[in-house]
Amino acid sequence: MIELAEKAKDHYNSRSIELIKLIKSTREKPKSKKPKQENSISHKHPILNLGTIDGMDWKDEFGTYATDRKGEITGFLDNKSRTEYLKFVRSIYKQNKIQKHVSYDLVESTCFNWMIRTYKKEDISNFVDYLLLTLNEKVKTYWFFFPVMFLEIEKSFHSGKVSIDFLKDSDFDSFSKSIGLKSEAIDHYKKRFSGQVMASVALGFYDREKAKIEAFKVCGLAIDGVKMYCQTVDFPSVFTDFDIEYRVRLNPSMNFLSMEIEMEMDGVAINPKDLQDHIQRNPNHFMLTKEYYEMMVQEGFEVISQFIASPSTNEIGQLVKKGIHLYALAMSTGDTYRRIVDLFIIVESFLIKNETEPILSSLTKYFPKIVTKNTEDRALMKRVLPDMYAVRSGIVHHGKNKKFELNDLAIFQRSVRVMIIRFIELSRKHETKLSVLKEIDDAMDKAY
Repeated sequence: MIELAEKAKDHYNSRSIELIKLIKSTREKPKSKKPKQENSISHKHPILNLGTIDGMDWKDEFGTYATDRKGEITGFLDNKSRTEYLKFVRSIYKQNKIQKHVSYDLVESTCFNWMIRTYKKEDISNFVDYLLLTLNEKVKTYWFFFPVMFLEIEKSFHSGKVSIDFLKDSDFDSFSKSIGLKSEAIDHYKKRFSGQVMASVALGFYDREKAKIEAFKVCGLAIDGVKMYCQTVDFPSVFTDFDIEYRVRLNPSMNFLSMEIEMEMDGVAINPKDLQDHIQRNPNHFMLTKEYYEMMVQEGFEVISQFIASPSTNEIGQLVKKGIHLYALAMSTGDTYRRIVDLFIIVESFLIKNETEPILSSLTKYFPKIVTKNTEDRALMKRVLPDMYAVRSGIVHHGKNKKFELNDLAIFQRSVRVMIIRFIELSRKHETKLSVLKEIDDAMDKAY
């Protein structure tokens, strides 16, 4: 249950009464320094309960500040009063228990609702009681299903707490019986979503909008974890297109026209010889078979999945979380040069102690030792790493694409994935990357 400290309650109750005094009513359009921007967003407020609204609610990017009812505009009509009102709303939203479980839009609309109703002298409770009652009524458990495009699976599995599975007709029939949906509505859902791969998760103690935001983050990280095992890792020239539908950046196909032409001597008349249409390419579907999934498990997927289910909050945990996301972005990048740069961002964030450390010597010192204990593999790392770093430096410092071997990139990509997994394992013992690097330094000192 969302609660506030007594001191905070007293402050917000008293401040809300002061803000009521700033509300005004007019039959003139509210004046703004940026009227086009602020007045371009208008809709009927989803929370406001004043009966029929015969006009619009005035909004800017921070929330509603006035409502138009029967030609009378009521609210915070000048910049000073609007600033005070929004400052009040933000201070409430900064409360940890509120910000963690409730969306800003719900807090803002609830505040505005109370302000207007109180200004109109409706018989309602004090501000804090009204706020907490409204927020707690909206806080529930929600189950979200995000379609994943260009991913084919042979059987369901979990990535963290997220289920990667199909929605079947029988699932919708079950939902229909529980909810009481009409057959027309359920047929609509079946047509749109049945048979499609979904990333789904249930989250409790949120309002729907906040739950949507959090669920998208959770499912996004889960799909990023799967991307760490996409075919691009072993075959750098292969495209990885699968992702949550909202995040897919690729147009499924690019269509265009071409023709052979003959120009006359004066360069004006054009004589077409032919006309052809083209499709650039179709997206690459990732076929995740049972055998492929077993390979993922053998190469550490369960370690990543367990981390995604319960990420560490220490420094290493934050590095790993960002590393997984950036690694997935890198694998989704068709430009291999851009991918190399992104991979080095990950490696440097894990292995560089501070801004004054020499980058390449530090990476050469720590990277092979983190990735493998095999002396031959370490020797391979010491060859591949500088070559990849030279490619990265050529792009970053000189804007030049230096040639490299795709097999070397594959080795580097697999090694970066192993490094991330190793840091997940090390996070059980260490909280900071400096602690990990110190352990390596101490081991090297003892070896001599």
